Amino acid sequence: ALILFLSNSSVASNWVRKEWSSALARQLSSRSILILPALIEECEIPPLLADVKFADFRENYSAGLRQIGDALNKFTNSSELEKEK
Repeated sequence: ALILFLSNSSVASNWVRKEWSSALARQLSSRSILILPALIEECEIPPLLADVKFADFRENYSAGLRQIGDALNKFTNSSELEKEK
């Protein structure tokens, strides 16, 4: 899984964009990776990630962390089901 912390700095970073673009291509081709956007401050969400549900850390850190944990559990459980097939 790739947790992508979204802030004004990370959204403007070429390196961060390359990292998540690479992960997105891998996710689309094989579903072997999960991208989990985590919004840590108000910023412009990249268009390719606009429709992806994100964890929201802006007002409640615990709620954001819980959202990340729930998404990881769901991804892990679905990965385990795929292995059983």
